[in-house]
Amino acid sequence: KFDGKDLGITLPDRFVKNPGMPLRASVTGEVVQPPAHKGGMTERTVNFQGIEAVLGPAVFNGKGSVQTIGNAMKFQLAFKSNSWAIQDLAPMIPAAAPYHPAGNVVIDVRASGQPGAPVVNGSLTLQNVEARYQQSVLTQLAGTINFTQQDVAIPKLTGKLDGSDLAIKFTGHRLTTQPDIALEASLAQLDLDKILPPPAPAPAQSWLMPFI
Repeated sequence: KFDGKDLGITLPDRFVKNPGMPLRASVTGEVVQPPAHKGGMTERTVNFQGIEAVLGPAVFNGKGSVQTIGNAMKFQLAFKSNSWAIQDLAPMIPAAAPYHPAGNVVIDVRASGQPGAPVVNGSLTLQNVEARYQQSVLTQLAGTINFTQQDVAIPKLTGKLDGSDLAIKFTGHRLTTQPDIALEASLAQLDLDKILPPPAPAPAQSWLMPFI
């Protein structure tokens, strides 16, 4: 078990946990070690029957196992969160600050394989989420985002952009190597002035004639 009290954590400019926010973790399980294999290789399995991690309003529960045979290791883990409010944790992620996110999310993640080459997949469910971009406001976002290390799929995401109905369907494959993206979007009304960044100021003009 781990219980952090008045604990601050900083990871360069990506994550900042301020003192005072609860941070707890606990693991229960068992170690299974059958007789040695022929050739003397030792096999050991650690079964995690209950894993709980709490960070502020976010609670993650999971289970899994780690198996070692000689020097080889493989694992499988699965975690799912409660429905927690983004705005309670967003201040800890500096990159999220300009978007002022709010609403609730649920995270479901699975990982397996070898520690050096894990296979990860999961889903992020949005519940009445809102965010800001430039002068635009996204509200009432609802839907599920499915992901792996290379792929993202959004079967249906609905909401409103500046009050107009918005619907999105998205698939993206090989995002970090050879991106293959398909996007379908339906929007009742689009105000480009609110989405595009403000134009750069024009350079100052000098009306003084050169002195000869």
